[in-house]
Amino acid sequence: MQANEPDFREKLKASVIKGAEWVVQHQKEDGELADCGKELVAYYKMVQMAAVTGQIQPGIRCLQYIKNNLVNSNGELCSGDGTIKTYFEHFQLNYANYIDGWVAIGSWLLGDYAFANQICNNLIAQQCPNHGGIPTGPEKWVGLQRYDVLTNASSGRAFLLCGKHDAVLRIADFLTEVTHQKHQRDRTTGLDMSFDTEWNHVEPPSEDDRVHYRLDLTQKGERIFCPAFACSFLCEVSQISGNSAHLDAAKTYFDVIVSSIEFKEGSLSNGKSGWASGMLGLATGDRFCKEASAQIVRKVLARQKTDGEFGSSSVAGEEGPLPRRLESTAEHTTWDAHYLRMDSLGLWSYLD
Repeated sequence: MQANEPDFREKLKASVIKGAEWVVQHQKEDGELADCGKELVAYYKMVQMAAVTGQIQPGIRCLQYIKNNLVNSNGELCSGDGTIKTYFEHFQLNYANYIDGWVAIGSWLLGDYAFANQICNNLIAQQCPNHGGIPTGPEKWVGLQRYDVLTNASSGRAFLLCGKHDAVLRIADFLTEVTHQKHQRDRTTGLDMSFDTEWNHVEPPSEDDRVHYRLDLTQKGERIFCPAFACSFLCEVSQISGNSAHLDAAKTYFDVIVSSIEFKEGSLSNGKSGWASGMLGLATGDRFCKEASAQIVRKVLARQKTDGEFGSSSVAGEEGPLPRRLESTAEHTTWDAHYLRMDSLGLWSYLD
């Protein structure tokens, strides 16, 4: 990554191992995660993490636990008795279908193609016939139907990896359309991220929910990971589509990342943002993208404690509910594995 960091690749490798081991140590023989019970948030990122870090047996146990305990009679991923998505209310309101994308990818990578296909088909059945977006979730869980950037990046990536290319191209077009000026009220100050079936802006029910609907570049603590996921996904899908508009849209989402206060002050430590910057750097060869990814990845690694857990912010060591801590560590361990892959593809070789 930098000439004065010759052991950086080894640091990434060690981080992957420590992060995966921290998650796996909480797993019981039947796949249940200790003190988490039937809370989907604890499990949904572990399957993908296990697949990309070589923790195959724990990954299979986790996947089997999900299939046996966290799917209701309607075939929906859920928590508890099957009537809720998750006990974490803001997750249920804003991440219902986003969660499904992670499980579908993990299932596919672990070889359970039927379950991955089932999840993808459930999402595709909800796809908007007008603009191709996937809704944030069923009305019973998220309320007023809307189509947001993060959900579509997650669903689209699941469709891409699971071979649903007609559906994935519709989502890529939706995310590209989001960036057009006609759908953005003021791109100089933020990014509108939530729309209805007719491209009208969907307004948040309260100011506390605003961060999931519009990203405000004049504020700190925004959901930078939303445009970051869209950027990464569009970099990936552009290899399949060959559509330059998809890569142009990825650049627009990247511009949002680097326009954030945290990036400008050098404190941005979001794993998706490091992944997005690196993917765009590989896709375009742009030095600034590569340097941006280097800056962010260093901050991501700084979140990891000595025992392998990733903190919930740039300050490692913050405590929270165990399901959320497992979710965060599983995700950032996954990004570590992707950073290693991008490094092997030559992302940072120009800095050696």
